[in-house]
Amino acid sequence: MKKILVFGSIIVVVFALLALLTITSNKQKMESVADNQFGKDELTPATMDIVDDPNYQNAILPEELQDRLDNEETFTVYFYASDCPHCKEATPRLVDLAEELDEDIPQYNLREFEQGWSDHNIESTPTLVHYKDGVEEQRIVGAAETEIYEQFLTAFPSE
Repeated sequence: MKKILVFGSIIVVVFALLALLTITSNKQKMESVADNQFGKDELTPATMDIVDDPNYQNAILPEELQDRLDNEETFTVYFYASDCPHCKEATPRLVDLAEELDEDIPQYNLREFEQGWSDHNIESTPTLVHYKDGVEEQRIVGAAETEIYEQFLTAFPSE
């Protein structure tokens, strides 16, 4: 019985140390990105992984998106989840295409701002939504082929 208690105690201590190391590591990571574009003190681990990725540097915050919609602007928004494998595949292609077409496509991170799912009727990621005069005009749901994105951005340019 004593052996079970000793081994059980050792296992508890090991897990506690692992948890402490993880928390410390995340705090250090957060300090290194103190000026993150999401304006939050804590980020999800998936977002921490992409915070320095050049493909994810055009963030739009919920308030900014709402202001643009209220101002009846015409623009396209890319809704993604930082842990979505389909987004990780589609984002580099979409960013390259946007640069090539000289389009500014703000990126809304649904993992950091969960209210975006319901506020903008997002059912899955990635989702590309074009707004005309502040009203949704068209959307692409899912990781589309580059040609489909190109047709979409050409048909629905930002102003």
